[in-house]
Amino acid sequence: MAAFSVLAFRQVARNARKRQQPSTKKASPFLPRAAIRYAGAHAGESVVDFGKGNRRQFRAAVVRALEQGWAVTRLRDLFREEFKFSPDRALNVAQRELCIARSRGNLADAAERGGKQKRWSVAGDNQSCASCEANQSIGWIDLAAKFPGGEDCPPAISCDWCRCDLDFR
Repeated sequence: MAAFSVLAFRQVARNARKRQQPSTKKASPFLPRAAIRYAGAHAGESVVDFGKGNRRQFRAAVVRALEQGWAVTRLRDLFREEFKFSPDRALNVAQRELCIARSRGNLADAAERGGKQKRWSVAGDNQSCASCEANQSIGWIDLAAKFPGGEDCPPAISCDWCRCDLDFR
């Protein structure tokens, strides 16, 4: 019995390691393909100056980050290296672009699946801005409706470091 337990544990550990390695061919199972489609078509629309790159390269970088499940800091580093963004700008742009793509993708996915309502959900770390708190406070609203700040999904217009998400039903 002990030998079986050790073998089973090793197999579980191997499978866990495989799941932790980002795939280069498909998106995370937790991220709808709609997020990647949105990023491919719209990433960087709010970015004015691309430094040493261009919009096409920028969109490709955001898509790659989403497909491979990168952390914000990894995308930040890429923006610093390839686009020569300052450290603060690279971090803010990386956070905002990933938040936009995930939120828009989740919203499109919910609509495709027949979702009827959405609810703003703050990160829960007591660092949310007033706009995000106000959006969360109204609770469930129609999927097509806008939140009090004028957004239909995160990030809040006034929030530079939005980590909010949406819940659907």
